[in-house]
Amino acid sequence: MKPYHLGIISFFVWFSCTSDFNDQKSSKTPLATVYNKSLYLDDLEGMLPSEDKPADSLLMLNSIVERWVREALLMHEAEKKISQNLDLDKLVRDYRSTLVLHNYEKLLIETKMDTLISNVELQRFYEQNQGFYQLKEPVIRALFMKIPKESIGLAKVDGWWQNWNKENALKLIEYNDKNGEVYMLNEDNWYEIEKISRHLPDSLNNFNISSENTNIIRQDALYKYYLRVLEKVEDNQPPPLNYIEEKAKKLILQKRKNNLIEKEKNDLYQKNKNNSNVKIYSK
Repeated sequence: MKPYHLGIISFFVWFSCTSDFNDQKSSKTPLATVYNKSLYLDDLEGMLPSEDKPADSLLMLNSIVERWVREALLMHEAEKKISQNLDLDKLVRDYRSTLVLHNYEKLLIETKMDTLISNVELQRFYEQNQGFYQLKEPVIRALFMKIPKESIGLAKVDGWWQNWNKENALKLIEYNDKNGEVYMLNEDNWYEIEKISRHLPDSLNNFNISSENTNIIRQDALYKYYLRVLEKVEDNQPPPLNYIEEKAKKLILQKRKNNLIEKEKNDLYQKNKNNSNVKIYSK
């Protein structure tokens, strides 16, 4: 936009903001024109600051007009360059249909689909599909803590760690919530080895940290590290159920969704195929 155009706009905005703003806002005086499209002050109703801040209105309106001009120029160029054979009406109809169907499917899921997955169903899915989820790397079921070395009470932490039980596990979780930098204390969780080893110093990575008999307490200048490996599954083996549980649940729900939508289609077809709402013409 040329500078003198912005100057005219700025003068108009200053005048409208410092005189009778409401009267000016209701007029159809254009703020900017790009080819055959114009922007009017009416179009910006509700977008400007309150009338008692004319300076803010001036700055914001200049910004809005500048942005509108840029977008209008881009739209003009797009309309000129895009193929004249583009059927915009069809695109709009298709997009509308997609939005309507998407929202109806969402309504069906919210009102008719059970999202609870039982342990029995999850186990059955795992048994039928575990061959599709071969591990690409070993995974371990492990406990891990990384605690700043200067933390108070580390002697107690050592005792809770060595005498692992549910009560001491809760104490360790509570302690790590306040003091720990990293901790993994759910006995059921599985991890890629790298997820734990990246928190260890080089001196500990020299150990075989994935061995099932690993129980390490080490420290360096900054941290104290605790690692206990409870179980390991090698690569090219079926993964533990807990390791793929979230993926499995998503697939189960996706299958339910697909079945629900297909059932809705079939029910509507059976209901309407023999009445006047549906006509199929022979070719």
